Amino acid sequence: MSSCTYGYLGFILTSGLASASVWFLLIDIDFFKAYNDNYGHLAGDEYLKKVGTCLKPQVNLAVDQVARYGGEEFAFVLLESHDVELIAQRCLKSIEALPVKHEFSKVEPVLTITISIGYCTIIPKKDTAPSSLIAARINLL
Repeated sequence: MSSCTYGYLGFILTSGLASASVWFLLIDIDFFKAYNDNYGHLAGDEYLKKVGTCLKPQVNLAVDQVARYGGEEFAFVLLESHDVELIAQRCLKSIEALPVKHEFSKVEPVLTITISIGYCTIIPKKDTAPSSLIAARINLL
């Protein structure tokens, strides 16, 4: 996770600003290493930019945050009450609509870029660490 997103998550969890639940979603691009290895890192970088552009409009950026988490993962921190399944479905549809072939994907018969989404929620307390929310989400992906 970018240090900015991790810091934001830590601030929200410990500051008391989140009066209700905080949602954390993690999106992973399926078989991205195969994409990078076969189409090249420049093509992979361009696709990551396209994915980021598709994901940002799916949430309220005034209070929520979307950021690149790692190599091919994107993290969402959602502060207000959300229909998380609806957000996940919108993310899936926005990625499916991208006209990018991935002939080396193991998701057949699609052979385009696909994503996996894991999410969890927590009602934060003053001593809640960001790592606890991240660990809970990793178990669901």
